[in-house]
Amino acid sequence: MDKNTAIIITSISAPNAVMKSFAEGSQQHGVEFIVIGDTKTPADFQLDGCNYYSVEQQRALPFAFAKACPERHYSRKNIGYLI
Repeated sequence: MDKNTAIIITSISAPNAVMKSFAEGSQQHGVEFIVIGDTKTPADFQLDGCNYYSVEQQRALPFAFAKACPERHYSRKNIGYLI
């Protein structure tokens, strides 16, 4: 897997056709696919081929920004760039 390239999105939705397509494509091309969740993201979010980070997992990361980043805000995607 290419550690220098990743697809990163933030989502409040359950896995859908678009996310499944990203997951499949990223696996085919050896690229990591990261979904950064938020407070509205379903607690049982699960998608093969995807590394999902809940708000709790984000806060446990060693980045001050992950703890300071506002909830329900597009800027949460930046946490994925730090990973």
